[in-house]
Amino acid sequence: MVLVIIADCIHMASSPTTVDKIPLLGAMFVTIYSMEMVLKMMALGVCFHRGSYFTSAWNWLDFVLTVAGYDQYDLLYYIS
Repeated sequence: MVLVIIADCIHMASSPTTVDKIPLLGAMFVTIYSMEMVLKMMALGVCFHRGSYFTSAWNWLDFVLTVAGYDQYDLLYYIS
């Protein structure tokens, strides 16, 4: 997962012309982060018990940033 984060940082730091050449790369990173979040929710449980996903502040941060990542994409464009 650390390699994915490093690759995403390099992608975000690259010039806008480079990012435009690979438009689906950002969507791929958001998808990877979403899969990681959902798998962790399934493993820990979502809420209502000790040790569940939303009892940790780091997991809340992970959730908010992952959901915010979808803001930059028109999801209906990628689905169709």
